[in-house]
Amino acid sequence: MKTIIENRASTILYNTILSNNLNKGLILLPANICPIVPATLHKTETKFKFYDINANDLLPDTNELKSILRNETGISAILYNHSFGIENNPEIIFKEIKFIKKDIFIINDCCLLKPKLNLSETNADLTLFSTGYSKYVDFGKGGFAFLNNRLNYNHFYSSFDKNNHEILVHDFNTALSSKKQFIYSDSNWLDTEKTELVESIYFKNIEKKIKKVDKHKSLINNIYTSTINKKFQLEEKYNNWRYNIIVNNKDFVLKKIFENNLFASSHYQSLVGIFGDGTGTNAEHLHSKVINLFNDFRFNEEKAIQISKIINKHAN
Repeated sequence: MKTIIENRASTILYNTILSNNLNKGLILLPANICPIVPATLHKTETKFKFYDINANDLLPDTNELKSILRNETGISAILYNHSFGIENNPEIIFKEIKFIKKDIFIINDCCLLKPKLNLSETNADLTLFSTGYSKYVDFGKGGFAFLNNRLNYNHFYSSFDKNNHEILVHDFNTALSSKKQFIYSDSNWLDTEKTELVESIYFKNIEKKIKKVDKHKSLINNIYTSTINKKFQLEEKYNNWRYNIIVNNKDFVLKKIFENNLFASSHYQSLVGIFGDGTGTNAEHLHSKVINLFNDFRFNEEKAIQISKIINKHAN
């Protein structure tokens, strides 16, 4: 496998798509993917379609995915993500997908996972990790990937304008909040400039940071688990990236959290109908109930206790 490092994981996706002519076909995306992914596909002029998540395990619905591959033509790649940073192993699924369509390009999006600095044999063609803002290891920048040796990777450099990136994020957040169609306008929003990250130093820093992050997340997660009413909690495996709860009055609970000068986030919503066509009923239903509680260095023990009490008092 080739190890690739760029300023952003989305830059690796961008270069990989163009280097391997994946923009000549259709790419299948999970409905609850981060909006920066379809924005990257727009930039490469790649067509895409969404598929739903599974209502039981909350991961990409691979039965739907395989059905699409059996019944539709012109698909060049599929992207699989790990909802909530779940540490599941999709290798059997990838093998089944390759059996259905042997030349399909599989992208394993691990950006919410704890970074893995070594990768064993995989059926995925590209495995992506991120150390950008709000990721498991947060350096505010940086992404790396493992790419199948037989595949191409070229650099498509262009200038980067941070303001353009902020405008893009504002525009797609506005579309998501209003549930109106997002209209993509190309600009220099993607940082494709040559990275200054050096693999040996970068990986060593990741390794050191993981130990600190693991310790802090364990501390905060233990507070949430011991304090928040069990009926609002998801299984432990869903709480790696952030700590996630399910409530029936999400907007009201978030309002109470912010009124107390604390913060939480809403989970990724379905992009169907806003960014493109496809299915996303289960993704949208999940989004309507899930609140992401922070367990990174933005939150300390005192804040974790306070927010837990607010949830117990106001959640249904």
